Amino acid sequence: MNWVLDRIHDAVIAYDREWRFVYVNRTAEAHLGRPREALLGAVLWETFPALHGTELARRLRDAARSDAPSEFEVRGPMQGRIVAIRAHAWEGGLVCCYRDVTAQREAEAALRASEEKYRSVFENSFDGFLLTRTTGEILTANPAACRMLGRTEAEIRDAGRAGVVDLTDPRLGPLLAERARIGRARGEVRMRRKDGTTFAAALSSSVFTASDGSSLTSLSMVDLTESSAALNASLDYESTLQALTRLVVPARADLCAVDLAEGDAVRRVAMVHRPLELDALRARQWCAASGTAERVQRVLRAGAPESAPAGAAHADVMVPMRVGERCVGVLSLVRFDAATGYDAADVSLALRLAAQAALALENARNYGAAVEAKRLRDEMLSIVSHDLRSPLNTISLNASLIGRRCEGERPAIERITRALQQADRLIEDLLVIARLDAGELSLQRARERVASLLEEVLCLHATQAEAKGVSLAIDAAGAVPDVYVDRHRIVRALGNLVTNAVKFTDAGGAVSLAARADAARVTLSVSDTGCGVAADELPRLFDRFWQGTQARRADAGLGLAIVKGIAEAHGGSVSVRSEVGRGTTFEVTLPAHEAFAQAP
Repeated sequence: MNWVLDRIHDAVIAYDREWRFVYVNRTAEAHLGRPREALLGAVLWETFPALHGTELARRLRDAARSDAPSEFEVRGPMQGRIVAIRAHAWEGGLVCCYRDVTAQREAEAALRASEEKYRSVFENSFDGFLLTRTTGEILTANPAACRMLGRTEAEIRDAGRAGVVDLTDPRLGPLLAERARIGRARGEVRMRRKDGTTFAAALSSSVFTASDGSSLTSLSMVDLTESSAALNASLDYESTLQALTRLVVPARADLCAVDLAEGDAVRRVAMVHRPLELDALRARQWCAASGTAERVQRVLRAGAPESAPAGAAHADVMVPMRVGERCVGVLSLVRFDAATGYDAADVSLALRLAAQAALALENARNYGAAVEAKRLRDEMLSIVSHDLRSPLNTISLNASLIGRRCEGERPAIERITRALQQADRLIEDLLVIARLDAGELSLQRARERVASLLEEVLCLHATQAEAKGVSLAIDAAGAVPDVYVDRHRIVRALGNLVTNAVKFTDAGGAVSLAARADAARVTLSVSDTGCGVAADELPRLFDRFWQGTQARRADAGLGLAIVKGIAEAHGGSVSVRSEVGRGTTFEVTLPAHEAFAQAP
């Protein structure tokens, strides 16, 4: 029997009731690091005093008192190894079989850590993941896939491939055939959401053998429309760059760099890498690598993708960022592990992303330039209006003094006064347009009677109409509800319409102000019997600085644009009807006071 026990892989040790060693096999000698001759007859606790008070000592004593066999695992206090022990009490003492399971347990722990790592990647990835069978059955889906497809995981499993992929897409067949032939495939396919809508997705799928021997497939997908939405979510330049780098790192690259053309120069506007100290070092090495800057220049000039040369310490792909036919920059995707390179499908996806990013950045840049131009314009208008009004006021004051002293100069003084009033109106129009653009046109609303508004407009413009030989009257039939408006602004808007109507109506013609109402809205109209507006000019009538063919260049062409802005600021609208040779009618529609009060 001893001969047999000496040849097994487990350490076998027997102790008597006094914890003296009475048997030690060859494996136990190696386990304890002592020859059996030195151990037999020795007391366990005296030979290995470090065992006192340890978990192993407690478990051995418990096993010696037990009537049933014991099995347990402990980490040995002397060698630090994990030991699985089977202990059997007998009338003479205790027999123990020790097996070193350190390697096995460490492997199991590593496997659990690996499973947890990949489960975390699976659950938290921005890309959609599906685990499927080659027959089209779907076994599981991650949260990103559920979001993209608008379904729960159970609904995706029930739908299968036929439910989530657009089977009419001609690209599907070749992709499945390639996967069956070489075990993996990449490409673009239309996917179908629960509501029946479809979206373009970049797919990557591989076949592998499961532990039970069955063939399974992994499939990752990127919603190409989502990347476009993310890039166009903001017109802020920096936000667009951040959105681009978030789409790339770490899902598709360890590092993402964006270089944009600025005249004859190239400027790196963004570079983001994974937040690891080693990756920061690798990023600096990539930037400093021989030929990196020259390759960016080549891609920008040629407009064609370029990959890292053979033997490089990293894998990368540089793709042109195009807006139409112009190459405006270069998008670089880098993987620090050269073994995980970029294939043709990766390059295709990078080109699509670069095109979306280029357009989004161009839009953001143009928007930023427009905002800055508007700021400069508003600043200029503020300065000019202030600086112009001071000399205009001086001219007006002196003209009044001259008029009082020199009675014979009164006609000339009146011409000067009219010119000053026109200049003041031009300045005010420019300031109002600037406030409308900025959404800063303040409204001092109050409940107003419509008849009172029309009477004020009539009073202000009666002299102008009389001088032109045009009749100006109010035609307000029936009761009209009150309106909740800024009186000064509405009188200004109607006044602009009356001024226009009188200007384009010949002597003997007529201009009328009218009002009508329905359940919730009040419409104020200005009609004339003038020359009318050609049909092809009507769509541009409310454009600022635009004047029709009949216009006399006496103003800046802002009057009707101001009318539209004031009406819309009140929650209303303006429209026009016209017939050449018969006249024109403008209508300003506003919420009635009761409708405004009830609005949420």
